[in-house]
Amino acid sequence: MSDNQERHYGEIEELKNKLTHLLENCIGNMEIKEMEQISSRMKVLMKQGVFWLKCENPQRFVYDLREFTNWLIKVITDKEREFWNE
Repeated sequence: MSDNQERHYGEIEELKNKLTHLLENCIGNMEIKEMEQISSRMKVLMKQGVFWLKCENPQRFVYDLREFTNWLIKVITDKEREFWNE
């Protein structure tokens, strides 16, 4: 494994940990509709991840993980603003 690939696998691990934190601690105000949307997008993300890792392209999976994480943060933030009437 090249140094570049090792770095990307490290980024995957870091993003996975951040996603785990968000999912375990920050979605308490979500309704079923939002949870289903998150679940659907996570399924697509996992399929993409399997594909990119089989192709030995962890850099692309890092890109997809970042995109999903940023999307999830926005969904959480929007829901929290709605909950707090902001």
